[in-house]
This record gives sequence, structure tokens and C-alpha cells, in this order.
Amino acid sequence: MSPLARRPLLAAVVTAAAFGLAPAAHAKGTLYVAGAVAAPAVDAQAIGAGGALTAIPPATGAGAIGASRGTAMTPDGRRLYVAGAAGAVAAFAVDPAGALSAIAGSPFATTVTSSRGIAVTPDGRFLYVGDEGGGNGAVSIFAIGTGGALSLVAEPPFPGSTPEGIAVSPDGRTLYVANVPAGKVSSFAIGADGKLTATGTPAVGGGEGIAVTPNGAFVLSANKATNTITSFRAAADGTLTAVGSQPTGAVPATVAVTPDGRFAFVADFGTAAPGRISGYALDATGTLTPLPGSPFATFDLPYGLAASPAGRLYSASFDAVDPGRMNGFALGGDGGLSALGASPFTSQVHSAEFQSVVIRPNQGPAAGALAAGPAPAGQATSFGAATATDPDGGSVARYDWDFGDGQSLPNGGAAPAHVYAAAGTYTASVTVTDEESCSTTVLF
Repeated sequence: MSPLARRPLLAAVVTAAAFGLAPAAHAKGTLYVAGAVAAPAVDAQAIGAGGALTAIPPATGAGAIGASRGTAMTPDGRRLYVAGAAGAVAAFAVDPAGALSAIAGSPFATTVTSSRGIAVTPDGRFLYVGDEGGGNGAVSIFAIGTGGALSLVAEPPFPGSTPEGIAVSPDGRTLYVANVPAGKVSSFAIGADGKLTATGTPAVGGGEGIAVTPNGAFVLSANKATNTITSFRAAADGTLTAVGSQPTGAVPATVAVTPDGRFAFVADFGTAAPGRISGYALDATGTLTPLPGSPFATFDLPYGLAASPAGRLYSASFDAVDPGRMNGFALGGDGGLSALGASPFTSQVHSAEFQSVVIRPNQGPAAGALAAGPAPAGQATSFGAATATDPDGGSVARYDWDFGDGQSLPNGGAAPAHVYAAAGTYTASVTVTDEESCSTTVLF
């Protein structure tokens, strides 16, 4: 018979945060918090076993950007951007250990008066920054260079004033912008050059914090004028239709959706001593239902908020106490929060503001060589994919095989065997997934 074709193992690289909330054997990754020390700075924290945080000293200065606001990372986890109240964006390179260094030319000037919300497209090509200062209601557009440097593309018209929360759809086709104080969310189609075209009429019900579910089906936005969070159904072209609203605590700010899209949380910035985080279940229709035990107690004045793929939720406080505090929670199967044993953790910065917390995107397993031991038709051919590794400290947990003859073997392990009925040449492939359910699908 003809020998079976050998084919390199399919790369299973994810350019976004991992998805799936099954508890992992261990946590991994790095968390970043933008805040202040004597000047704007970024705190890097290693996420260890059980979700505990350990500072990677020292805090890294952000330059002359004014008070640190929103943070965003490129999907490959190699660049970090921080918006500042002075209308500038700090840019950092991230080394494999999570440490930061300023990118040449940082900080980069925007076209807005006071940058706040910030988002990167899933392909890592463009960065968007909203203007908290109102005025002409601008959104700055940057192209991201190969080294992470930013160059301005254009400033589109914005229907209203004070765009704050900003989020990009998982397919990279739509930018959503929360408009304060109008309490509306606008949709923009993202062109090949990064420029924006308004889509439809702004939807009523949002206003500050904003997040998109991993499947792109729903957009959630908090409205600090009404102390509510609204769920919107997103059409293919990005237009939004309100599903319904739920009450939050006082002055809801940053919104975080868990990587499996089942739960959403809001940092209730206006609550203090102690602070509160409101939590909701999100069903297949986009309906929000308050979680049992919600609101959950946290350190005073929660503002930044982020969910990790390992079933953790982290919040940062606006409190000016130095050193600052980071709260860490474990998510239960019903979405309930329980404080991690050592929480709150010590932060290297304080006064963390809106969208100030970001977790380095989990990277999928790296491809190795796919081995095959051809056998005659009717006998078992052996395969091997054990050379696949997880580059960010995890492990390969699943191997899904396609043997090229119309037969497949889901979760077949690293070294399965397969019997071919007829002699011939076949293209076999395997898709690998890490222990945090990160594989080939791009979810951002």
C-alpha cells in the first residue's frame, strides 16, 4: 500500500483569552493592574496555584499619561496598553515571565482630551481609545506596528459625547462604544483599515462599562445613571436590540463576562466599606438573572474587574491606600463567589480605575510533529502527538483526531491507533486543547 502521508501537527494557537471554567489542576498566567504610586504605573502579578497573586516587582512607570484608566492586551499577550486621563496611551512589551518594558515612543498621544476605555482587535492590528472628556465625542484609532508602537489612523465622528467603555466583537468586525451620559451603546463596523462606520441607531440602556460574550451573541453594558446593567442581542452586522435590564449596586463601572459566557459581574464602584460586586447568570436568550448571594463583598470602591479562564475573578480598588489591594475570588458551579484564601492580595499600585485590570491571554498548545506508523490495510496504524506542549505553563489535556478517511476520534489521547479499510494516501490531523479549554477557536 502507499504509505500514509505524514503531516505536521495542526497548530492550536489561540489569540485571545481562554474559554471554559472547569477548574484546572493549577492556575497560570499574569494579571496587570494600572494605577498610581507616585505617578501612573502598572503592577504585574503572577497568578499561581489556586489563583493566588504574587507581585512581579517593581511596578512599571507609565510616563506622562495622567491618571491610569483602561488596560488592553494584544491577543498574543506580548503587548500591553494603558489609557491615561491626559489623553495619551502607554505601551509596553511583555516578556515571557510577564515583566514589562516601555515600547520606544511611549506614551503615544491620542486625538482625545481624556482617554479612558480601550480595546484591541482580535487580530492584534488596531487599538481604539474613547474620550472621557466629552467634547466632540471622539474615538482614537491606532494601527499597532510589529514592535507594538502606535500610529494614528483616523478619528471618526461619534453620535453623542463622552464615549467611555469600549469592546470589540470576537470576530473583529464590530466596535461597541458606551456613551455617557446619554445612556446608549453605539455600534461601528470596523473596516480593513481600522476605520469605523456607524451601524444603525445607538441602543438605549447602557452607558459606561461594556463587555461582549465570547460567542459574540450578546453585549452587556452598565449604566451608572440608572444603576442597572442591560443585555443586548447583537445582530450579524453589530446592531443591538435590548433583551432586558437588572439592577446593580451604586455607580456600576467595569463589566466582566466569564470565558464560558455563563456569568457576568459588575464592579459597583459607588459602594464602600465594604465594596460590592453584582453577579448575574446569563442564559441562551441573553437574559440576566441575579446570582444567589449577589452582591458579593469586596475591598472598598471596586473599579477594575477581570475573569480568568481558570474560574477566578479579580477586582482592584480605587482606594488611595498604599499599598493597594486586589481581591481574588473562586467561581462556583452556580457562579457564586468565594474569596481566595489569601485575598485581598497586596498590589504595587493604588487608585485603580475603570477597566484597570487585564489578564494576559492564555495561549493554546504549540504544535509538534505528528508521528505515524503506517500498517497494511485492515491493520492498526499508530499515531503520536505527544510532542505538543503548552507554552504558558499548562498541559495538553485533549487530542481530537481526524484520520483523513472520514473517520474521527474525539478526545483520543496522544497515541491512538486507527485501522484503514483500504490502501491509499491519507492526510491525518489532530487538534490539541490545553487544560483550560484553550485550542484553535479565536475568542476575544
